[in-house]
Amino acid sequence: MNERFAIRDLFGFEKIIAPTILKVIYWIGLVVITFSALAALFGGGMMAGHMATYGGGFLIGRVLGSIVAWIMLVLVWRVLFEVYYVFFGIYTRLGEIRDRLAAGE
Repeated sequence: MNERFAIRDLFGFEKIIAPTILKVIYWIGLVVITFSALAALFGGGMMAGHMATYGGGFLIGRVLGSIVAWIMLVLVWRVLFEVYYVFFGIYTRLGEIRDRLAAGE
């Protein structure tokens, strides 16, 4: 999984390209999660101005809720992609074991 990706890898099935693609998807997802949390955070501040008659707890709850939600989403996103990487790592290791058994080691 640490080898470099080349265009010719798209046309053959000797190398798995999904881990490379998953890295890109992971980083795009982190950016989306972060921007969503920021939108919720600042959107909550704007809404709190309209709802000031209900007390100041709304703003604090919105800010803390946005931060906690961001942390939880980042952790879940990370664990999900680690599970994918474990599956691809198992596939790679099984290929190495197969090659060693075929070579008689």
